[in-house]
Amino acid sequence: MKKLITLLLMLLIAFLIQGASFADEREEIRMLYRQIELLKKRIEELEKKIEERRKREKQMRKEIEEVKEVKKTIEEIKKRFGTLSIHGGVVTYYQAASSSDIEIDISWNHFTNPDGAGYNADIELSWKPV
Repeated sequence: MKKLITLLLMLLIAFLIQGASFADEREEIRMLYRQIELLKKRIEELEKKIEERRKREKQMRKEIEEVKEVKKTIEEIKKRFGTLSIHGGVVTYYQAASSSDIEIDISWNHFTNPDGAGYNADIELSWKPV
């Protein structure tokens, strides 16, 4: 009888230990499922980002092609119409006048002092057609 009770106690202890380890395994499995769900969400976010980048790259390629076409058109226009150049110069001067005629002349009354510095700009456009 003692052996039977001892055996039953040992079986009970074994089941309790196994049950405790089974509960630990359940908790580990739950943690693994949570981690898997978090990883799935992260993967979905990264896939969305990749898709957005692909769309942006596609749009940029279209814009680059448009810019290339515009450049070609500009080059063709340059070849057809020739070159346009802009050049010129600026001349500075100082003028001194002590004549009393300027002060007497009616058309010059708006000048308080005819002395002073000035400048004159000369801008020239030249076009060389083909």
